[in-house]
Amino acid sequence: QLKSWINSYNILYPFVNFSYKSLDKFISEDFVKCIISKLGDVKFKISNFNGSRNQGSTEYWIAFYNKNHNNQSDGLQLFISFVDGQMRYGIYRHIDRVHISQNIFDGDINSFFNFINDNSELILNDTKKSKEFIVDDIKEILQNNNNLPLTIKEINDKLNTKVSNNIITEILKSDEFENDGLPYLKLLE
Repeated sequence: QLKSWINSYNILYPFVNFSYKSLDKFISEDFVKCIISKLGDVKFKISNFNGSRNQGSTEYWIAFYNKNHNNQSDGLQLFISFVDGQMRYGIYRHIDRVHISQNIFDGDINSFFNFINDNSELILNDTKKSKEFIVDDIKEILQNNNNLPLTIKEINDKLNTKVSNNIITEILKSDEFENDGLPYLKLLE
């Protein structure tokens, strides 16, 4: 009956995580405001120990991203993650699951704030959606191949960063490619 709650922690997490209410309050009211004061006018998303699907998590994370994006997976994000007793932070791109940079907090708050200051423009200027970068890369790959059909796997192999075949298929079906994507999709059939 409870297939999605394979591990007992997932069933009991509401009781366990209730003790973290003061942490949630501190993160959402104080910590986030402090980061935004250093970063600038951005959006943020918090996933606490309840997890993104409310089934419990051993990681608590915050993603700060450009306010022009619908959500944190559309572009670059400055992330802060609390897991296994450590605070990790860096820049992450969700579409291809790449950590552009990743650091472990070593107790030096000035180094942490310097990282935020050094990367604030990267986040504030990130207005192009991650998928648009992949679209541009695919167009370049196809042009370099004289627009001859390639399989989805061949396209993926030529991309600088790997994405799922489903994302490539979705891009080829999009208005961006109109009929240009047709030969590639026929190769899938």
